[in-house]
Amino acid sequence: KAVHLASLLEAKGVKHVHAQFATHATTMAYAISSVSDITFSFTVHGPDVFVHRLLLREKLREARFVRCVSTFNKAFLAGLYPRETEGKLEVVRTGVNPEVYEEASRLPRIAHHRPQLLSISPLTRRTGFGFLIDACAQLMKEEVEVDCAIVGDGPLRREAERWIARH
Repeated sequence: KAVHLASLLEAKGVKHVHAQFATHATTMAYAISSVSDITFSFTVHGPDVFVHRLLLREKLREARFVRCVSTFNKAFLAGLYPRETEGKLEVVRTGVNPEVYEEASRLPRIAHHRPQLLSISPLTRRTGFGFLIDACAQLMKEEVEVDCAIVGDGPLRREAERWIARH
């Protein structure tokens, strides 16, 4: 899958991929990067570094940068793999600061290219694809043009298709 996806992404001009969680998604990004000129980065959350560490040292070594959702995660990784993480770790907390968006909504709109979103994940409740579909629908209602592709399969595929059709 990674080899095929790498060729598709290169053909589309993709230069970099970012994965959430250091587990399956980052393994895919790591594999894509190893067979192409596409670089990768990833965000670590918790169980993905405290419990499941498959190829973690290698992923840290090859990643352009690594985002940690807390200073604890950053310190934990730096302690485990000091060489591999040197200069690569940054803390980016999850969540939304409503004041930032409230202020931004008052600024004049600037012409820009249409955003392109790509989600690669199993279609399960845990991956939250419904939030992505709802967000894209909201953007469209506000006349913001956006391209969104959801790549994946799973038990909620039909539900996802109905959700998209409804919006």
